Amino acid sequence: MEIAQSTDDLHLQKSREYADKALKIAGKLQSKNGTAEALLLQARIEKNERKFNEALEIFKSLKQPMEIAKACYYYGRALGKPDRIREARDIFGRLGARGWIERIDSADA
Repeated sequence: MEIAQSTDDLHLQKSREYADKALKIAGKLQSKNGTAEALLLQARIEKNERKFNEALEIFKSLKQPMEIAKACYYYGRALGKPDRIREARDIFGRLGARGWIERIDSADA
């Protein structure tokens, strides 16, 4: 059990390192989309509401509904926010993203 715990901790640490690197690279490239993607990755790893909101604001400013929907979905799942999952489902519905709708519906069943 101790080995499994330390392996999980190592994977989490590595995930955080890679997400931090992605954010730094996106900043150097001045990529708003890359920054939002890296923030979303960090938010998912850390379950960080502030970072979810930052990523969402960037995706909204870039007018990227698919990315907004994905961010809402991951936000809702990570932090137990059903209103965010409903928001994601509504956006996916308007976009005709049936696979995502099925994913949400099957997880809620």
